[in-house]
Amino acid sequence: MPPSLLTTAARSRFLRRDEPTENLRIQWTNPANILDLLLLVGGDVIQTALAQLTGDRLPTPMVFSFGWVAYAFMAMASAVGDDRLLRLTDLPSVVINGKSGSIRSNESWILGRILRDFESGYWMDNKVKKKLYDVLTEEGKPKVGLCVSFFEAKGLTASKDRYSKNSTLGPNDKVEAGEPAIEPTRDLLWWAGYAVAAFQLLIAAIPCIVWNEWQALVITICGTAMAFFTASLPEWRRERWAARRLDREKTLILTRGNGAQHALVVFGRVGSLDLEDLASSTEAKTVPPTTKAFFSIMVILWVSLLVTVDGLGVHSWFLIAVGGTGMLYTAIVAGSARRPENFGINLTPLEDCPVIFENKVMLTLFAVEKAFPGVGHSMLSQFFTGDPSPTEAAFWKKAKELVDMMYPPGVSSVVEAEAQRLTQELIDDMSKMHPPLIGFPSQGTTLSSEGTGLET
Repeated sequence: MPPSLLTTAARSRFLRRDEPTENLRIQWTNPANILDLLLLVGGDVIQTALAQLTGDRLPTPMVFSFGWVAYAFMAMASAVGDDRLLRLTDLPSVVINGKSGSIRSNESWILGRILRDFESGYWMDNKVKKKLYDVLTEEGKPKVGLCVSFFEAKGLTASKDRYSKNSTLGPNDKVEAGEPAIEPTRDLLWWAGYAVAAFQLLIAAIPCIVWNEWQALVITICGTAMAFFTASLPEWRRERWAARRLDREKTLILTRGNGAQHALVVFGRVGSLDLEDLASSTEAKTVPPTTKAFFSIMVILWVSLLVTVDGLGVHSWFLIAVGGTGMLYTAIVAGSARRPENFGINLTPLEDCPVIFENKVMLTLFAVEKAFPGVGHSMLSQFFTGDPSPTEAAFWKKAKELVDMMYPPGVSSVVEAEAQRLTQELIDDMSKMHPPLIGFPSQGTTLSSEGTGLET
């Protein structure tokens, strides 16, 4: 007997009521359509993690994770538009020349992270921590002040291995811009990348082993290979250490600026990297055409991988586990604190005077100037913008006179000769253009031997 219209309508209503539950069950059983969205988020995390780990001579262990598709577009736009791959610092800071007092804004990711991780106490010397505790817990005294820590950046000594941690190059040895002063030390965070990549491949291999479904494994292998290739480009090394080596000693101060509690005074020795140069170097401002072409190809490959993932019909949870593991590791790398040697810069606390800290900025600057003539005066304009009292002004006047006696101002003979040559060319050119000008030197007039007058 055919079912009645009433029975058919009731069954139809029951099936429609069960459809949302069935759809949810299917989605949570195999959430394939969410994977392509996950690959498009988190590009900035990938960019930060690359800034943390890249630059090593060994293949850099950047793992396959969510966000690589978005990062590929970001990297291509940065390489073509900004002519750089390495992101700028995320910590506003300045570098002060300890002799001239000139201030340069810091753009270096390395210097910004070194300062951030020092302020967090991660690699702060125990003597500095003790001094901070003693001053800040002193009864009846302000809980503020300026803490100045002193470090020595040693150069490299002669060795067959120019990248050896204990080796240096002499000041006359030719070194290409961008080569690091020392090989960055590989910490647990760096080595963990290889372990995470192996664990991801193990997860992706489960469907292949159990159900003979190889799609997840192939996608993971391709994603891991592209991540490793991208992180191991030589361009990273060139941009990270785009600075010259010092051919003479140089004192620099790294700090957040006025209002900051910490300042790092670095005495750069011969053969070490010029940190002032590193702060805003123009040595590596042009990305080679081959690197731009590489990222153009990477964009195509990552989009192809995205399309492949979108068509994955089964075992999507395994790829989500692979990408989630990689994203977790990448986020940890992006935010983790590291030591200066992990960034290729060897800073050793000064044994004789590791720290000076007073609860008033001017008192700290006085003490720094007495310990290291010229250094405190170079910091004065940055940390004390008001008008000094007559007593303070008299101190700084005498301190400046003492520094001028110890280090007479002047320019190098090479710079002076070049200035004389350019001035002479200007005189000759202007004489040809305006010979009748009264009071202007005629053609053939030359600079005096002292460079202070004119002679014919």
